[in-house]
Amino acid sequence: MRATLRAMSRCSTVLVTLTVLAGAARADTDYFAQPAPSTIKVRQTRSRTASQHLMIGGLAGAGAVAGGLGLWFHLDSREAADAVSADDPRLIGTWTPDRQESYDRAESSGSKAIIFYGVGGLCLVGAVVAAVLTQPGEEEIEVGPRHASIAPVPGGAVVGGAWRW
Repeated sequence: MRATLRAMSRCSTVLVTLTVLAGAARADTDYFAQPAPSTIKVRQTRSRTASQHLMIGGLAGAGAVAGGLGLWFHLDSREAADAVSADDPRLIGTWTPDRQESYDRAESSGSKAIIFYGVGGLCLVGAVVAAVLTQPGEEEIEVGPRHASIAPVPGGAVVGGAWRW
């Protein structure tokens, strides 16, 4: 008896499903009618202005140039400092004006390197901040079909549309 009730329950579920599906496919629906031209919505990224591009590029370029100058002064300072280093056994003896000039050059170039590294870093940070603050975001635009075409092919037709944005 239980097996018969289970079978009847399954059959009624299938019948209900078929009835719902049959009701969904109505006889008065015209599946081949041309719908009205529809529009599509597209999310488009806005672009930065030319002055914003120049500002960001200028800050990044200035940062790179300042960093390069800082590196040049850094290497000059290291070379001058190595020339008067106490670790060099050839330099044992009296302190000469030539050695004092190398020492002063090492100190001056080291200070300039620090300044240029700082300026270069500030310019690069400024470029990143400018890029973040001038991010234009996105906009949503509606695009309608500009041209619809129907091409006959063996056994039917191909329908297409073209959009431009």
